[in-house]
Amino acid sequence: MPQQRIRTIKAVQRNVLRYSLAGAVLIAALTAVFIMVPTQSQLRDASITHLGHIADSKADAIIQTVDRTKSVASLVSSRLRAQSLMRDLAAGAIDLQRFQAALAPVFTSVMNSSDEIVGITRVDTKGKIVYAVGPEVPPSAWPSGWEDDIDPIAKDLMPLLGSHYLIVSSPIVDHDGRRLGTDIIAFSMGQLLRLFSEHAGLGRTGRAFLVFGPADAGSVLSMTEAATLVTADAVAPPTTFKEILRANHSKPGFIHDARHTYAHIAAGKGWVLILRQDANEIFGELNKNLIFAGFGVLGLIIMGTAAVAAVVLALRK
Repeated sequence: MPQQRIRTIKAVQRNVLRYSLAGAVLIAALTAVFIMVPTQSQLRDASITHLGHIADSKADAIIQTVDRTKSVASLVSSRLRAQSLMRDLAAGAIDLQRFQAALAPVFTSVMNSSDEIVGITRVDTKGKIVYAVGPEVPPSAWPSGWEDDIDPIAKDLMPLLGSHYLIVSSPIVDHDGRRLGTDIIAFSMGQLLRLFSEHAGLGRTGRAFLVFGPADAGSVLSMTEAATLVTADAVAPPTTFKEILRANHSKPGFIHDARHTYAHIAAGKGWVLILRQDANEIFGELNKNLIFAGFGVLGLIIMGTAAVAAVVLALRK
């Protein structure tokens, strides 16, 4: 075979190998740019959006739970027998001892019919406690504005007897619109805690916190830790925590740092729900899966290149 022809064949073989390699690199680059990178970004966005949806649904559930406790409190205060006894007490028709003896079976029936009500403190229009069943709620824990508001008011969750309770004030008003007194009712945390049982879709590292009041004086409850009172530092670094409380909470917001992703939203007046997840849980599996996919694509490219090289070597023979 003429030497010129041999050199030409070898040159063609080298060009085939070069172009095959260049094609493989181009395929890898195009896969990374147009498939893997956008996919990773979309998956991350989907994970964060999912966390926001959980925050939104849990905040709605908290608001509904609190509203329901207000409705229950209104039912307690609207019982006709209890109202008539308050009217008789205010008019001096019965003394305090007879009033308490007559009211006891009414409140006992209320307590027996509800697993949520753990205590009722009834006060007159002057703020004097006239009857209490269950743990007596001290005046310092009564909701602000209880004396004048005509609607039930919920106060921040209150520590009492080693646990936390939701305190609701409910006015006692007769048919003529005359205020006779107020019921201060302590509700258990059971319904709220059940919203966050078994991680509540937050994953292995997910945590939920309820914040009450301003950043410098608010209380923070870890809802995934049986409503344990924690410090702000247990939720997030100080700057991040303050940034969360300064945000507009009408819809879910997100803050990221090196370790965590936070979703936050209002869960009632003065209440902020914060969901926290480790960044590794949100993005770690995605990154690992994308790396495996990348190795898979690279393996296919190498196999294709090896096949082309094998064909070229076979043609040489």
